[in-house]
Amino acid sequence: APWKREVVSMAMALQEKGDLKVPTLTKMAMSDEAVRGKGKEASDFARKTAEDLMKRSPAEIRKLAQRFDELSFLRASREFLEKEYGCAIEVHEAGEHDVVDPQNKARQAAPWRPAILVE
Repeated sequence: APWKREVVSMAMALQEKGDLKVPTLTKMAMSDEAVRGKGKEASDFARKTAEDLMKRSPAEIRKLAQRFDELSFLRASREFLEKEYGCAIEVHEAGEHDVVDPQNKARQAAPWRPAILVE
């Protein structure tokens, strides 16, 4: 979801300055109107993101800081994945409308962590 990418981007910026802390990221994220509109989900995501990044090495942070269009990559890989797993594959962006998501997997998706629903 775009708002999650924005929170991760904020976290990376804070990490670069050495200012990444849960309250700092949460406050910054909630000051963004699009993020704030997600309410508790946004504040929880900001907390989890900060906690996760604070545990990582500088090398891991550098890798995660690189921009990567996961959605395009997964869509381009769909045919390969269908052959590998022998089933139909659908790729959707988290929060996309009219997508059947009975287990609410979209909520679990995050940049660099796609949510996968197997039926």
